[in-house]
Amino acid sequence: MWLLPVVWVRVHRAFDTRLLEYGDDYDNTQSHSPSFKAYLDMLVQHLVEQRGVGGARVVEVGCGNGDFLRRLVAADSTIQGWGFDPSHVGPETELDGRLRFRRELYGPGCEATHADVVVCRHVIEHVADPLALLATVRAALERSPQARVFFETPSLEWILHHRVSWDLFYEHCSLFTEQSLATAFTRAGFRTVEVSRSFGDQYLWLEARLETDPSRERHAGSGGHAGARPPARAGGSGMAIRLDDPAARVSVAGEPPSGGPAPRA
Repeated sequence: MWLLPVVWVRVHRAFDTRLLEYGDDYDNTQSHSPSFKAYLDMLVQHLVEQRGVGGARVVEVGCGNGDFLRRLVAADSTIQGWGFDPSHVGPETELDGRLRFRRELYGPGCEATHADVVVCRHVIEHVADPLALLATVRAALERSPQARVFFETPSLEWILHHRVSWDLFYEHCSLFTEQSLATAFTRAGFRTVEVSRSFGDQYLWLEARLETDPSRERHAGSGGHAGARPPARAGGSGMAIRLDDPAARVSVAGEPPSGGPAPRA
């Protein structure tokens, strides 16, 4: 039996990206649900009224067909939006030119697209190497050092606490707790401002900025994170994954069961 601290959980040790294709036929929208539509509207209101994104140039990474970004831009006439997603289907320009879509990945080479705000919702859990994704986003923001970054992803703690086993499926190859999500951002060169929960505690919502103090980059502390509620506990002493079977198809990134050196972020 192993009891391992979580950096993030790689749900499938044998996960193979070649078995998935996020192309034109991929549709992951949930906005057909009235409850989810209401949640998206609440999230838009939160960003505009409480996080002050009015007048901002907003980039959404992995925007899909653009439903959330479209709602955000439509909610405030001073917001401009750029959506990046290779699977986007639809016109490239909407809302009198205030909303634009690019059928490509966001990362190095996109520095010319100035961003005041970056939003990335329900993408990181689909990525086998989430630190590489975060590093890619950070590299794209080199010319936008004041940008604020908002990520949303399922809460592993909620899934385990409620024993929602059907939330563990192939496409979700990386899952996070509150603290492990903040740790990942720290290691990728961000400063976490806040981690909270949303949508009935099912999701984690993180706000971060680029870390401008080189001495703090890539060093993830073991304590809490600014502005966040204390992480929920599992197993009594802290968030951990119990692996009773050494052959279990679950692994903890950064903590190899063999006891060998952890991979560098």
